[in-house]
Amino acid sequence: MSNQNQLVNIEDEDWSGLENLLLGIPKPKLLNLRDNVESLPAANEDSWERFSFDHPIEFAEKVLGIKANKRQIELGLPWYTEDQKKFFDSVVANKRTLALSGNAVGKTFCMAIVALWLYNKGYMVLTTAPTLVQLQDALWGQIREFRKGARPGMGGRWLDVNMRATYGPKHFLSGFTVRNDGNEDITAPIQGRHNPLIAVLIDEIGAIPGGILQAADVVCVNDNAKIVGAGNPHDRN
Repeated sequence: MSNQNQLVNIEDEDWSGLENLLLGIPKPKLLNLRDNVESLPAANEDSWERFSFDHPIEFAEKVLGIKANKRQIELGLPWYTEDQKKFFDSVVANKRTLALSGNAVGKTFCMAIVALWLYNKGYMVLTTAPTLVQLQDALWGQIREFRKGARPGMGGRWLDVNMRATYGPKHFLSGFTVRNDGNEDITAPIQGRHNPLIAVLIDEIGAIPGGILQAADVVCVNDNAKIVGAGNPHDRN
């Protein structure tokens, strides 16, 4: 058995032998190993149901640890605005929710909360944005920030490099982007998904190809399915 595939029993190997084994692993593989180990769930992790709440606001407060800042407390205000509450209420009550507003009003912040809330309610959640940078840095950047302050065990197994978290084969949160150069079926990442609980979240929806919206409608056929979009009203063609 090669060093790269060995399992070491500490009781049978002295520390110098273990050190030599680790030194024999190429640095890129060692860094990748570290990243993957950090993404694994804690031992004896409870099931996802303990993180499931009926409303995104309750989930945000009790699981993600979101609370009002000092100024909001002084003014007697909650951490969310009236428009953000309307957005959350719409996602709970409706199959389709579309939020169009200007920049710097917290759309991506709310989308990240909704993505994690649905995921922890048993949904297969697919997230997308027009570009990889927008998806990775904006929506998934916010998801990663929420994860840092969340209750231990929330999300199951995380593979941040792949923008993916999973509790099981059909219970996961995933990010994908699509090319629109005429050489690829842009609906492929969505098509073929079958789950009674499925949600498609589209950030910066104004710049998304129309085929993605059509594919979302095709897979989100069940009454409990969700399609949630957010963007700037001036972006739509």
